[in-house]
Amino acid sequence: MSEAASSDAGDAGTTDAREATRRALEARAEAVRSEQLERAYSRLEARDALTPERARVLDDLADRLVEGLLEAPERAVEEADDAADAERVRALFDAEE
Repeated sequence: MSEAASSDAGDAGTTDAREATRRALEARAEAVRSEQLERAYSRLEARDALTPERARVLDDLADRLVEGLLEAPERAVEEADDAADAERVRALFDAEE
């Protein structure tokens, strides 16, 4: 295999690893988001204090927190030099597909 073909194959592998890691990070974040929102809803419901407006506020807050927390790992994935770097980011955040 020529050096250019090998480089292209490596680039494709890195791109695939980056995409898989992004998906895994987003899935993990969504799972934590959903779990924590359900906990908050349950606590408010137990006090008869969950209103549609409060639910919207909690949803918006959770969305902003997830976006903010994913910013650095997503940037690290984008800057990964190879598939192994992307895999290390995934492992660091315990994000499995």
